[in-house]
Amino acid sequence: MGPFFKLRPSAGTWTYTKLHDFTGGSDGAYPQSKLVFDSKGHLCGTATYGGAGVAQAGFGVIFEVVP
Repeated sequence: MGPFFKLRPSAGTWTYTKLHDFTGGSDGAYPQSKLVFDSKGHLCGTATYGGAGVAQAGFGVIFEVVP
């Protein structure tokens, strides 16, 4: 339902590392927004579905990734 990943240049190519795979539950699904850094250097964004709310879709989530 949407991965969160890191790409790093490595010897003329890119190294892909999956950091999180959104499941559609409380962690959300279908990340939508651009990511932004907060004042502590954490990445923040939103996902359209998941979280608490009506039926199975929920109202979406705001997430934070702490390095």
